[in-house]
Amino acid sequence: MKSIDLLIFVEHVVRELDVAVALKVLAERQYGLTVAIESLPHGLQKALNKYQPRVVGLPHARFYADPKSGVRIVSDRWPAATIVDIAWEQVLGNWHKDYRRPQAAFVLQQVVHHAWGPDYRDYLLESGVDATQIHLNGNPSLTYYRPPYSGYFPDRYALAELTGLDPNRKWLFFPENYFWAFLTDQQLEKRAKFGGQRDSLFAYREWSKQSIDTFVGWLGQFAQQHDDYELIFRPRPAIPLDRYQNVFNTQLGSTLPDRLHLIKEGSVKEWILASDIVGSSVSTTLLEACFADKPVFRVEPYPMDPLFGTDWLETVDCAKTYLEFEAMLQTPPALNETLFAYVKHTSAPTDDAIAGLTTLLADVVAKTPVSVAADSQTIAAKPTRKPPKVVKRVRNAIRRRRVRLLNYLARYFPYIQVQMARYANDMFTKQDVNARAAQFLQAIEGASYDK
Repeated sequence: MKSIDLLIFVEHVVRELDVAVALKVLAERQYGLTVAIESLPHGLQKALNKYQPRVVGLPHARFYADPKSGVRIVSDRWPAATIVDIAWEQVLGNWHKDYRRPQAAFVLQQVVHHAWGPDYRDYLLESGVDATQIHLNGNPSLTYYRPPYSGYFPDRYALAELTGLDPNRKWLFFPENYFWAFLTDQQLEKRAKFGGQRDSLFAYREWSKQSIDTFVGWLGQFAQQHDDYELIFRPRPAIPLDRYQNVFNTQLGSTLPDRLHLIKEGSVKEWILASDIVGSSVSTTLLEACFADKPVFRVEPYPMDPLFGTDWLETVDCAKTYLEFEAMLQTPPALNETLFAYVKHTSAPTDDAIAGLTTLLADVVAKTPVSVAADSQTIAAKPTRKPPKVVKRVRNAIRRRRVRLLNYLARYFPYIQVQMARYANDMFTKQDVNARAAQFLQAIEGASYDK
């Protein structure tokens, strides 16, 4: 096994990989650490067998009671390593506060918790987390909206060339959050088990279905009536694109208006930076867009259960009818100073959260003795032998059959289909990491990356 200082797990590429790469580059260059990045859904088993890390950064570390959770698997495999909950979802709706509440003594007392702002810190304290384990820093994703980090992404003209959009038209970017419309009964029952109100969860799914159907109709109508806009609808990364295409085809027919696009590629950050207006339903990308000095608004074709809302949504201009939506695009809202102040307070108390998180991880590594690797010496000391070719062939055959079996079952069991599709776009290679590292260094320093 390879001993390393820091192992960072990434769950969703579009949400986390750019920041993870930045952390890796800065930790290596500024602190001399050895850092690896692996996919949580696709590379966990490989990482468990390959590395002996001193510190492990997880995208979330809440559900310790679930033996299949990442925090449970990682802590069982590397009991002396320090776990850092990077926590990529910290702006919580009303019902999420119970569902996502950290539990179990291990998580409350031994996991290091990364907090974007005082609100989340207070939430952790109310949940029973040891105050000495909480570190206030800010949301590292927001750092990418300010120079020099913003130079990491392709600009509007580069995106236009890649996607065929007209850079001279106004761009409406709509990163939707109708994720619930696509959840199965089994997934809702699981959420109810972890603290959600069952009837409300099923009602919220119906609200999401009705809302997306209506809003897609609004988009189609606007695109047909106004030729001077590019309407960019960004599906949730966890939902297969064909599920959205079915919704659009049902509402608008098989041929979409020329200026209406379903685009899943690229980071939400680069699209926010390139767009003129950003709208959504309840997505926290509105907070990011506000921080990036973009006009923002939300749509609510049907009244939403307050259980699934959050206080900051009330400060965002809202379109509840098609005519209000049309007016919102033609006369965009002014920059929302109230919402900007909220973002600064809850998610950006520091100017450079990427540098801050790098420092935090380096400090945790420094406080975790090198000797912790000794608890795996018996494993590491075993001579490594390459398996015979026949064993490799058998393993590969089993893997191929497993994939075929899952694909077959997915035809008849929607839950399996959703689970497989949820992480379909979250695979990445070492070459992908190195390419992003080179891009990052070029943006911030004009330097090269030679790992």
